[in-house]
Amino acid sequence: MFDAIILAAVGTIWERLGVFGVSLVFGIIMFAAGIHNIKTQTAEESGKRRAVNKLLGASNTYEGKKAILVGWVRIACGVGAIIFGIVFLFTGPVLRDK
Repeated sequence: MFDAIILAAVGTIWERLGVFGVSLVFGIIMFAAGIHNIKTQTAEESGKRRAVNKLLGASNTYEGKKAILVGWVRIACGVGAIIFGIVFLFTGPVLRDK
């Protein structure tokens, strides 16, 4: 994946806009999920951890303070993804020159 990002940096503006678009969509989804977790004070696990919890018989739902913490982490990841997309869009030509 890192190679694809480097290739986009040395490519055209359209490739950099593509990376920006993907990171923007991911960031917005994570930000919205984090806001939802904080408002409802519930969060659900997904991915590999969900499968492990299912095998162990543990719950995949967080409530209360832990759900709020998960929400803030998701918001931080979303903002980080959006910032990455913006910085990559404008610094792509700088990376190309090095």
